[in-house]
Amino acid sequence: MSFNALVYHEIRDDLPTEPQSMTALKAANNYSIGLPPALFLSIADFTQQMTYLVEENFYFLSMQDIRQYYEDGIELPEKSIFISFDDAFQSLYTTAYPILKDLGIKATLFVVSGWLFDETSDVNSSCSQVMSWEQLNSMSDVFELANHTHHLHTLVQPGVNSLMTATFDELKADLDQCQAYVQHQDTFAYPFGFYNQEVVENLKQLGFNYAFTTQVGPNNQATPTLELNRTLVYHQMPFERFKELVHAKTQ
Repeated sequence: MSFNALVYHEIRDDLPTEPQSMTALKAANNYSIGLPPALFLSIADFTQQMTYLVEENFYFLSMQDIRQYYEDGIELPEKSIFISFDDAFQSLYTTAYPILKDLGIKATLFVVSGWLFDETSDVNSSCSQVMSWEQLNSMSDVFELANHTHHLHTLVQPGVNSLMTATFDELKADLDQCQAYVQHQDTFAYPFGFYNQEVVENLKQLGFNYAFTTQVGPNNQATPTLELNRTLVYHQMPFERFKELVHAKTQ
């Protein structure tokens, strides 16, 4: 049986209004980049999607379920879905977390540990602000945590992130810093979805067994576990398209 994986970023209603507009990142390490509208989803759309999954009796996968599927050959329920978030923005804490908790949905958060703030601040709707450590730690009843780098979540040029230019020692040092804060020491998500085979081999050497891309499609036993598919749920995705994605199966 195959499974689908979804990734979300910002869940909020004060969305970018122009197709080409970018929302500034506000992170503790002062890394600066603009987030495109595709990474935003309205509260109503997110609520509709999660409610649909619950009403349709989807099974929400944990990383332990995925490990048992690949390592022990344990079959997954027919409607299996892996819900994930990247980057730990404030809106995850203020908006998505209460919705998921209310619906009884478990999810995985890929954390950029160098982006989190030591102090909690008021919601800042003018930017995409990362949450605080206190906020992150308060969501453990819903979220498992996995590695999304410490400082290497940076864009070097279009299609190239810092993982792809770092030396092996630089990569190890960075990922080790994030490992100190996450439960799943063998699980990773590629920043911006960018990677190459050298990065895949480096992750393997560092003890990672699972890594998620942003490629669209289901995963089955034949899918390389360091190149697992994970579909971005984008801004204003038609609900019919969402339903197609979550019901997709490998042939």
